[in-house]
Amino acid sequence: MKSQFAPLAAGQLAGRVALVTGAGGGIGGAVARRFAGEGVRLVLVDRRQEPLADLAHTLDGADFFTWAGDLAQEDDVRDLFRQTLDRFARVDIAVNAAGVLRQTPFEAIQQEEWDAVVGANLTSAFLVSRECCAPMKAQGWGKIVNFSSLAGQVGGILAGAHYSAAKAGVISLTRSLAKYLAPYGVRCNCIAPSGVDTDMLQVFSEEQQQVLVNGIPVGRFSQPEELAEVVLWLSSPASDYITGQTICFNGGAYFGG
Repeated sequence: MKSQFAPLAAGQLAGRVALVTGAGGGIGGAVARRFAGEGVRLVLVDRRQEPLADLAHTLDGADFFTWAGDLAQEDDVRDLFRQTLDRFARVDIAVNAAGVLRQTPFEAIQQEEWDAVVGANLTSAFLVSRECCAPMKAQGWGKIVNFSSLAGQVGGILAGAHYSAAKAGVISLTRSLAKYLAPYGVRCNCIAPSGVDTDMLQVFSEEQQQVLVNGIPVGRFSQPEELAEVVLWLSSPASDYITGQTICFNGGAYFGG
C-alpha cells in the first residue's frame, strides 16, 4: 500500500470532531484549547459541569458542547456517544485524559476505593474506546490517544498501587486496540507522563514533589501545554504510521523497554 504521509500543517484538523475526557482538568483543558485553535469541533467531557463551564469561557469561537457524567458507567458513556453522533454525526479523535489519583497506602486500600480508581482511569478509557470503534471503522480513519503514567510503567508508591495498576492496564488496552483497529485505518497510542504541573500535583506534599523532581533528569515538571502538542501530533494524519506505542513523556525519568 502506498504511503499517504503528509506533515502536520496548520488547520489540517479543522472540522474534525474530537472527544476529550477529563477536559475540566489541567491536561484535558490544555488539549481542548489546542484543538480549538486548529478549528477542531469538540465534545468536552468531565465528571462535573462546573470545570467545563470554566473551560468554555476560554474557547471563544469554537464549535463544542459539554457533557458531564460518570465515564465508568456503561449507560452514561452510551448516552455521551448518542449525543455526540446526534450533534456531529461522527467522531474522529478520542483523547482519554480523565483520571484520579489516590495516595492510600497499599494495605489500607479498600475495594470500594480500588474500584473507583480503576474505574476512573482504566474502565473509562475502555468504554469510551469501545464506543469509538463503530463510527471510526465506518469512517476508515480515527485516532485514540490514551493517558497512562510513569507509575504505570515502573509501579508506584507515592501514586498508589491502584492508580499504578490502572495506568499499566491502559498501556495494554492501547496495544490491544491498536492491533484490532489498525486494518480499519484507526490508530491508537498512549502517553505516559511523569509529573505534570497541574492541580493533581497538589495531592503530593512539597517534600514528595521534590522527590519526584529529583528523579527527572531535565529538572522540572512538564507543562500541560507541552503534552497538548504531542496529543495534537498523535491525532493528526502526520502520525498515521504510529500505533500501539507508549510515548515516554517524562524528562528522562524512564526510557521505556
